[in-house]
Amino acid sequence: MENSKIISFTLNSSFALWKKPDINEGIYLTYNSIPKPALLGILGAIIGLGGHTQAFYSKAKLPEFYTCLNDIKCGIVPVAPNGIFPKTVITYSNTVGYANKDGNLIVSEQTLLKPQYKIYLLINDVNAHHKELYDNIRSGRSIFIPYMGKNDFNAWWLKESFAEHPFTVDKKSKGRKSISTLFIKPASRTVRDDKIDPFATIIDFSSPLAEESYMSFEQLPVGYDDVTYNYAYEDFVFTNHLLSEDFIAATPDLYYLPEEDFYIQLN
Repeated sequence: MENSKIISFTLNSSFALWKKPDINEGIYLTYNSIPKPALLGILGAIIGLGGHTQAFYSKAKLPEFYTCLNDIKCGIVPVAPNGIFPKTVITYSNTVGYANKDGNLIVSEQTLLKPQYKIYLLINDVNAHHKELYDNIRSGRSIFIPYMGKNDFNAWWLKESFAEHPFTVDKKSKGRKSISTLFIKPASRTVRDDKIDPFATIIDFSSPLAEESYMSFEQLPVGYDDVTYNYAYEDFVFTNHLLSEDFIAATPDLYYLPEEDFYIQLN
């Protein structure tokens, strides 16, 4: 792909809270992986784009980081055993005045411990925002302080984690391979649709499975609805299984990294 390159870097934090919007009764729950809108917020902080606060005061419908970076293709790898981070519940008293008209407000938040994510980005060299992202990530520089869901959960990366990856979009004759990133679950692959063996055309069973094989699923926000501006969702899969050639061929937005010998999905 002309004028395009794939880069990666590893984001770290001591804690993270990717707050689920559908539950606030007694406890706030977190996603395990980064929702794309939150990742775009981190990327926007790296190059100094405005966020939700600036959008509120300017009466903009969407924050600047989203309107400027929504076109960038991203892939995410949760760096944890089986891709699942340990969690704890943090409970505290909100002591600000407007939250305590009827007494102390006790807040409980499910929180990820020591989250780490490998982030892949498809950079377009002719896009000014993409080019600035490339330069800042490579040099370990950020205009604003990025954070993982709350501004007291600072995020960082080491510039040594930055890498560029040769890639191809050709999926022919690669054989059975894994998809290293989270990838969108095909909508038709359900137990009801494939009543006999739902995984027969997805996982390659021609060789023994890895001793620590795993597969996890999570519904994650991928953007905002054009009408309501609520989250739009997709169902994601994360697995270390080798996948069949037929499944690889039918899965969109895959990029093959020959040096690593696996695919990533960027969307």
